Amino acid sequence: MLKQDSSQAIALKDQFVEAVLNRNSKDAAAAIDSALAFGLSPGDIYVNILSESQILIGKMYHEGKVSTALEHFATETALGQMIKVSNAFPSSKSNGLKAVVACVEGNMHSFGARIIADFLRLDGWEVEFLGSDTLTPDLIQFVSTGGVDLMALSVSLEEQLPHVQDIMEALRGLETSPKLILGGGCPQITSLVKQSRSPQESVKIIVGADPIEAMVGARILCGISETDSKLDSLEDYLVIIGEQIQKLRKEKSWSQATLASSCGLDRTYISAVEHGKQNLTIGAAVKLADALNTSLVSLLSQQ
Repeated sequence: MLKQDSSQAIALKDQFVEAVLNRNSKDAAAAIDSALAFGLSPGDIYVNILSESQILIGKMYHEGKVSTALEHFATETALGQMIKVSNAFPSSKSNGLKAVVACVEGNMHSFGARIIADFLRLDGWEVEFLGSDTLTPDLIQFVSTGGVDLMALSVSLEEQLPHVQDIMEALRGLETSPKLILGGGCPQITSLVKQSRSPQESVKIIVGADPIEAMVGARILCGISETDSKLDSLEDYLVIIGEQIQKLRKEKSWSQATLASSCGLDRTYISAVEHGKQNLTIGAAVKLADALNTSLVSLLSQQ
């Protein structure tokens, strides 16, 4: 993967947003085609172009500057381009596990869930993505008959929590219950999980739709690694990733200061990451992968 100047992604994001606001699907697709041609990583395209464009247009919508129809058009255009990006990059070696990713009943916003689904696929999972507003009985039946190891659910509003409660109760009744990741931004999820009868070690809550936290959480919940060693906690995983980053940095004969300068992060942040003391955001991971001339998935894989 080629190291990219962040200004390139910013320019392509601006091009994508302008195309969407002008209702020009062809130019929007051209922006993503350019990103692929320039060698941007899937993380860079998802985060710095597609996600950032959604945030910007969503803000414009809430400020009354664009209509509901145009906001929907922007989302569907971005989702269409995500399919292109996902298909452009090979998955990691299969880990032999299956994940179902869905939005709970009543949640109409599938963009974040789609990012999680694609990153899990790139990480070696077999992924079945169900999209928005999945009826609870149908979701339970789908999961119970499909040999599913992990279910990731997007929950955006408090009124959707009864559906989550029903799903968690149904999972407890299965002979082999899949692990569960809950995200989507609903702040009441944590209290619901604490009050539930589900084993705490079988449920992971992530902030919003952070794909790195979802990837890490999925690995920890299912106890997988490339060496088949048990991952007991996020802290264990951060140590492994820190060692990987340090190894790649030293292979380039770089100091921490050099790496920090190359990826635009603070040296103390780099030091904390290398010592397993700092959680990684998707944005920081993309910058580190680009600076170290590796793919995002390779950077996050355990060696």
